[in-house]
Amino acid sequence: MAKFISCQVREAHLDLDEPISLFREALDLRPHDHPDRPLVSLSCPNEPGIINLASALLRRFEQHGDGNDLDEAIQHYRAALQLTPVGHPHRSLSLNNLASALWTRFSQRGDGNDLDEAIQHHRAALQLTPAGHPHRSLSLNNLANALSTRF
Repeated sequence: MAKFISCQVREAHLDLDEPISLFREALDLRPHDHPDRPLVSLSCPNEPGIINLASALLRRFEQHGDGNDLDEAIQHYRAALQLTPVGHPHRSLSLNNLASALWTRFSQRGDGNDLDEAIQHHRAALQLTPAGHPHRSLSLNNLANALSTRF
């Protein structure tokens, strides 16, 4: 129990400046046309990728509320999606990541365009997760939450 509480406390005060800096540096070393540039490898989660950087920026936004971090995270999620071609096994992940960040920005700023785009990406992600897909429930929940926000 003490280890669990200790991990929660450390996580709550995590300084993301250094990891973000290192993610930027690692990403700069990967060529822009590298096929895995946008992704975190499932076999090696520490592999540099735009999603690592975007996720760290989004987390720092959640901790400190700096809208620039959220905007930059969305920018990197967009880049990851553009680099993840139709048919790539992680395209639905890229769509969901971008959509969730856009929904977060809508929640903060109230721009309906962010919500509309989030719904569009959640719908596209759902289409890529047929019945029986392990991420289908996530896609269904994400789309339902975004749609319910409209009302």
